[in-house]
This record gives sequence, C-alpha cells and structure tokens, in this order.
Amino acid sequence: MNKKDDEDFDLVFDNSYRINSSISRINQKIESLSGNKNIKSGKRIRINEKIIGKEVLNNSGMVVGKVIDVVLDDDTRKIKSIIMGQGGMANIFKLSSQETIIPFKMVHQIGDNLILKKD
Repeated sequence: MNKKDDEDFDLVFDNSYRINSSISRINQKIESLSGNKNIKSGKRIRINEKIIGKEVLNNSGMVVGKVIDVVLDDDTRKIKSIIMGQGGMANIFKLSSQETIIPFKMVHQIGDNLILKKD
C-alpha cells in the first residue's frame, strides 16, 4: 500500500467508526427512553395502534368518548389505564380538551370498540 491508499483507508475507517458510534448512541437513547433494554419501542406502538381511536361505550352501549392514549405500567409494560377524550364533534372541532383517565380494570371488552364495565 502506498501513502495515498493508507490515507484513503484511514478516512474510510474514521467515517465508518463515526457512523457506528452514532448508531450506538441512538440505540442507547432509545433504550433509555423505553426504560427497559428488553422492550423494543415497536411493541408500544402496536399496542397504541390497536386501541387509540376506538370509541368508548358505557355498559348501556352509549358512546361516551374515544381512546386518545394509553398509559403502560413501567415494569410489566401492560396497559395500566386508558385516556379518553370526549370524542365525536367536540374532538373534531377541538371544543373541549377534557380528558378522562380510566383504569384498565374498568374495561369489560375490546373489539371494534371498547366497552366499560358496569360501575
């Protein structure tokens, strides 16, 4: 190898090292944000996509709102509670920012919509 080849190799190696270091830092940040190295962020997204946006019905079948978010238990990563917005026209036109936190144990059934247990 001549001097030019050595310089090219050093440049490629240096750039590769920087890229790998950046990827490593990004992965560490993702792990720190998720709080658990064994849980990948994709699992949380799949849970949210299955529940967020579903209508919430009381035990009489009346629509009382829509799921706008979920709260996961830090240790088990299971759903701890759901956050319900008013839903309907109030949500569309942003007439109210009222949110209700519903413990997940109050959920009777999840299907096309989410049905709450009797009080």
